[in-house]
Amino acid sequence: MKRLEEKELEKYFGILWGNTNSSLFKLETKQVYSDDELYEKYVNTKNENFNKLFQKIENIMLLEQSDLWKEATARHINIIRVHIIDLPLTEYMQYEILTYKISQKYNEKIHLMTREEAKKLGIFEEIEDFLLFDDNNLIIHYYDDKGNYNHSVISEESDDLSKYIQVKKKLLTSSMNLNKFMATYDLINNY
Repeated sequence: MKRLEEKELEKYFGILWGNTNSSLFKLETKQVYSDDELYEKYVNTKNENFNKLFQKIENIMLLEQSDLWKEATARHINIIRVHIIDLPLTEYMQYEILTYKISQKYNEKIHLMTREEAKKLGIFEEIEDFLLFDDNNLIIHYYDDKGNYNHSVISEESDDLSKYIQVKKKLLTSSMNLNKFMATYDLINNY
């Protein structure tokens, strides 16, 4: 495993993304990520009219992510995200739900699962956030308990890849897409 500091992460992401042919899978497990500048903008404007707020967040996200979304569509690459969450939702997770609704509009597949459901799978305690590119390349992210980014590692070791591919499969078969999750947990009208 090669340790990546934050500055190196963008470079390696670009290389691995450039070599991706079919899918990028992302697992998120934290209930807050402290390095999210867009969240600060959300907090400062959350009392605005919802439609106005949604449009403002969408415009910012388009500036930041539209190239990735356009490229994924052009190259027929599926971007799939699973987030393991606690209920009731934290303020940060309420914001994330809003951003997920936007990401979904641009063909990102969003799945959610409660922490309780994840624990039943027997995989959650040993798994950190990660990115899996075509089931060939793995980047694992390490955060502290407050959601502060620590570092990442890139792994090409077959044991790591096998383990994380199995985690991905379990998560995809057990999680719910965003809309179904929100309906199941009666969150539709709240966010």
